[in-house]
Formats: sequence, structure tokens, C-alpha cells
Amino acid sequence: MIEAKYKIQINLFEDTEVIEILDFEELPILYVETDTSASLYLSYLDKFIDEDIEQRLVIKISEDRLRKIREGLLSVRSAFESPETKFIFMIHLNQKNGKVENIYLLPNEVFQKYNTIDENYYLSYEEDEDDECGQDENINIPGFFSDVDIESLFDSNKKNYPTIKAPYYYGVGGVSNYGGV
Repeated sequence: MIEAKYKIQINLFEDTEVIEILDFEELPILYVETDTSASLYLSYLDKFIDEDIEQRLVIKISEDRLRKIREGLLSVRSAFESPETKFIFMIHLNQKNGKVENIYLLPNEVFQKYNTIDENYYLSYEEDEDDECGQDENINIPGFFSDVDIESLFDSNKKNYPTIKAPYYYGVGGVSNYGGV
């Protein structure tokens, strides 16, 4: 259990938006967010602490380190083991309403006791040979869209199989109109 002294009362992620999903299974596992000052944050789905409450680990990250993660040169665990700032955020996010329930600001040495990220967690965007459409598994979302033309999300040029290009818009700040859980 996290000590109450690490809990902060303000929601620093209220105005963030997801700009890229790096790893996705049934939910976004790893994504990048930005705030109003253009700072980048790497957000990792650690576990569910309740049926609808995600526990996410979040660090501030530079474009250079993010590039290394994307290229598989830096493991996700390494990014969290040696963050560029001395603090890691642990966030409890309600999936039903997209609201942040709790935010903890943990010093790196405290966080490492809770770090469950696999040491071999590297991103790899190799194309799946069994994929009929020839699409790779990388979901790259340029940002939130307020007026999305649903037809523009489909690419029907590949063997007449429509495939979603960017179906999911989800973040610590909330869930958009075009996706969510």
C-alpha cells in the first residue's frame, strides 16, 4: 500500500491528451500524452486495483528517450528505472468516467519497490506474417480529433478488408467521444 504522504491533491493530468499509443492489447498498455506546455509523458498500465480502476505509472519523458523506446533501443522498464526527473507518478484512473481518482508522486527510490514492469519489455513493430491485411500492430494516433469523419478512419485499399487506422482515443485526462472502454 502506498503511503498517504505521497498522495497529491491536484490533478496534473487534467488537460493532457494521448498523442500516440505504443502498445495495445484489449486496452492501451503504453501510450504517450502531452500537456498544454507540450511536455511528454509515458503512461504504462501497471494493473487493475479494482474492476474499473487502472493503476498507471507515468513519467515525464524527452523526445530523444521516447525515440529510443520506439526503436527498441531502450526498454520500458529502463525508462522507469532511471527517469529523467526524480519522480514517478502513480495514477488511479476510473475507466467508466475517465476521471483520475488518486495521484501519487513517488520519489524514484520509493517507486522502485512497486516497479512491476518486465525487464524485457521492449517495443517491437515487426509485421505479423499471418495478418491478411498486411498491417503491422503499431497503433499511431496523431492526437484527439473533435470532428472525425468516420469513413476517414478506414483504409479499404488493402484487399477490400476495411481496417481501422486509429480507433481508440484514451488517456489519463479522460476518454474522448470516439473510443474508450
